[in-house]
Amino acid sequence: MSKATIAAGIFFLSMFALVTQSNAQLERMGPPLPTTLILAKPGPDETFGNKQVVALGVGRDQYKFLLKDAYVSDPAQRVHFPDVWEYVQQFRPNFVVQGMDSDAFAKIQPGQTMTINAMFAPMDRTLEVISSELGKPSFAQPQPKSY
Repeated sequence: MSKATIAAGIFFLSMFALVTQSNAQLERMGPPLPTTLILAKPGPDETFGNKQVVALGVGRDQYKFLLKDAYVSDPAQRVHFPDVWEYVQQFRPNFVVQGMDSDAFAKIQPGQTMTINAMFAPMDRTLEVISSELGKPSFAQPQPKSY
């Protein structure tokens, strides 16, 4: 065997070892996360401006809303909505919506606010709508107790 053949073999084995090692560092996608989004459609005199905008894909339609508030109900407190947003903000639409109440987005009129309760599946950015309620939520996000 020539030195070039041995060097090439060592190179390819080291590349294989690096690829195998990097795959071991990827975390597995967990179960869907209970997520609440509070969305608003700008009124007739308003624009999106430099406010945070979320794009939702429902079938062939795409809707844009102002993201007023959002949170993930993770009992282990490992995942928070900023983590989810960092993951989906690079895609258009940000979320792919499905579920029995997925047509709720078409019903939001300019100037209205809607609270969406859904399950977010990170693997394919799916937001499975469980319920929707016009107006601000009738409950508040749980706050940690202070003693």
